[in-house]
Amino acid sequence: MKNVKKIYDELYRKIVLRLYETKVWDMGVLFAIWAWVIYEYLSRKSPYNLSKYYKKKRPDVLTFQVFCPTKHPQRFHRISIMEEHYFQSIFLASGNLIRFPIFCFNDKVVSRSLAGRIIPELLDMGLPINPSERAKLQIKTFYDDVSRSNWTIYVDPSEFSRVEYQQMLCCYEAHREEIDSKLETSKVTPWWSPKSKYPKSFEFDYRAKRIARIVYGAMPQPQVFSPQKISTGCVVDGNWIHISNESLIVYPNGQWQIHIRRKHGKNPWNDCTLGEGKVTFVDPVPVFDVEWLHFYDLDSIKDISVGEYFASFADNEGKKLTDFYQFGKIPSKFNTLQIYGS
Repeated sequence: MKNVKKIYDELYRKIVLRLYETKVWDMGVLFAIWAWVIYEYLSRKSPYNLSKYYKKKRPDVLTFQVFCPTKHPQRFHRISIMEEHYFQSIFLASGNLIRFPIFCFNDKVVSRSLAGRIIPELLDMGLPINPSERAKLQIKTFYDDVSRSNWTIYVDPSEFSRVEYQQMLCCYEAHREEIDSKLETSKVTPWWSPKSKYPKSFEFDYRAKRIARIVYGAMPQPQVFSPQKISTGCVVDGNWIHISNESLIVYPNGQWQIHIRRKHGKNPWNDCTLGEGKVTFVDPVPVFDVEWLHFYDLDSIKDISVGEYFASFADNEGKKLTDFYQFGKIPSKFNTLQIYGS
């Protein structure tokens, strides 16, 4: 309670000081501001508190389950779809509850979509673009077309036997229509959504609306590269922004991105994407292409070309990006438009 009182006192002091400076001493305005402060910081339904709640606690919730008979009359195989939550708060707005499905077989977790979420745009890692890596996997495909709704489930051989994988497939195929329908149409109205007027319901994350493939094999891991000279910072709108790291991640499905983590003044660390592209195989050479680059004035790109910058990346074993990939479409100059200014 002392901490709450301290927050109250500090906020009250700032409000009164602001009103004094602007010569506004309307009690109605003061009451409205004070009511907003109470809601924003103390209400269980405020974006501030909901965001804190879901970042600390992502509950595993049983959404639905289906049963399949076995050779034993009193035993069943069971596929369960559970879920975990993340609250994406929006300042001065209600925010969004994002629901991520969890695929379970006989009470064992097979695939957590949130665990595969290395970055939001790449929830579904798909299949490895490398033909030799793909040949190591046993793949059951249900949708051939590419969709943003795809969810590729990897069944780890260290957790499930090949027999269990076949049992899982049989059970899923027997209930595929029901499971896919639930993933696509399931909605929840959370406890904090207003019940009296226009309650808001939330669906599953749009990147996991259907199971496109069930693969027997461990989920392939991305390659992570860093430049030999790690950037210490950049200039944004004339201000020096500290950079904690700079990394290039090549995902098994052929997509790659360059990330940095930045901190501006007392603001918390946040991730920014500086570039994207694709790796394609040209019988059988993997070709590294750039789709776009938008750089700050990073000290790691001073006085070097784009090709030299990419050639400087190496993994934690010292192997360079050029040891794995041949450069294809790469711009000759950096685009250093300061589009990420604070």
